[in-house]
Amino acid sequence: MGIATLHPSYPYYMEKIGVVSSAEAWNEARAVRNDAAHEYTDDPAGQAEFFNQVYEKTQFLFETLAALQDFCHRTYPEGK
Repeated sequence: MGIATLHPSYPYYMEKIGVVSSAEAWNEARAVRNDAAHEYTDDPAGQAEFFNQVYEKTQFLFETLAALQDFCHRTYPEGK
């Protein structure tokens, strides 16, 4: 099952276990990703808006990566 087909409550579970700081922020970042994959524009203002949205989500994504790595190390310790 791909991540796109997971149950809509998945981000809220990730928030509950501490992998994402906010399910809503995850959904917003995912929407930006979906826009990148499915919507194209030649309009410079539209492109600037898109890249500004990506930039705004960057810190959240790096924090989420660190939290996911920490969760995996705690939950699945090496050699156990």
